[in-house]
Amino acid sequence: MTKKVAILGPGNIGCDLLCKCLKEEEIEVVMFAGRNYNSKGLRLASSLGVPITDRSIDAIIKLKNKPDIIVDATSAIYHKSHYEVAKKNKILIIDMTPANYGISCCPAINLTECIKEDNINMISCGGQSSIPICYAIKASNADLDYIEVVSTISSASAGLATRRNISNYINTTENAIMNLTGIKNVKVIINISPAIPPIRMKTSIFVETQQIINYQETIANIKLMSDKTREYVKGLKNIIILKSFGEKTLSQIEIIGSGDYFEEYAGNLEIINCAALKVIKNL
Repeated sequence: MTKKVAILGPGNIGCDLLCKCLKEEEIEVVMFAGRNYNSKGLRLASSLGVPITDRSIDAIIKLKNKPDIIVDATSAIYHKSHYEVAKKNKILIIDMTPANYGISCCPAINLTECIKEDNINMISCGGQSSIPICYAIKASNADLDYIEVVSTISSASAGLATRRNISNYINTTENAIMNLTGIKNVKVIINISPAIPPIRMKTSIFVETQQIINYQETIANIKLMSDKTREYVKGLKNIIILKSFGEKTLSQIEIIGSGDYFEEYAGNLEIINCAALKVIKNL
């Protein structure tokens, strides 16, 4: 059955998701919404034949061709009000911002639980890349109580909302890792690199070496969860599955973008949007 989707927010995430949705036969984009009619994102959508509006969510809820799903790709500060409007109009909403308001969703772990809810939060790019690995490490080492996640993304792929939401990103990602893995203490760091040429997204997960009790089992579980994530994020690559460096043990992944909107360095857009697509297809 075709899913009717309205995308709210014409920034980098919204534009990349739009390009991905248009490739899917079972998804119809009924509107691409923003606040500036002359924005780059709305011009892109218009050139692709997608209905656009500069009246944000107000125009979406008045559509005759009512969407089944609103994807909120704006900013964390606006999500609560967007959710209230969507709920009043009985439209499910998927939150691409780090608002930490709806159920935290990592499809490799809790997809079945999430699709029963009306407000699904996709956490963050760092959350989507790290949580399956954190989950695998914890599953093999029950006493693990601290983990550190460092994601590095290219400045070229980080839009204004991403930069404004850094604190929300950190808090939401830390909370999601704790809630979905059972790890009590979590530290999240994000680096926005100005390097030219732009670097690919990398996420590094660090734990105390002494807390890795089942080394081979941990490797097997990381491979299993990575394969499960690759079912919907084809560009996920294990750079280091598991390696100890003295007191620290590291697992590192790289996300290669598919080039739908940005070039392959934009793995941060790739992983969160592919995760959202996985949810949309299963609703």
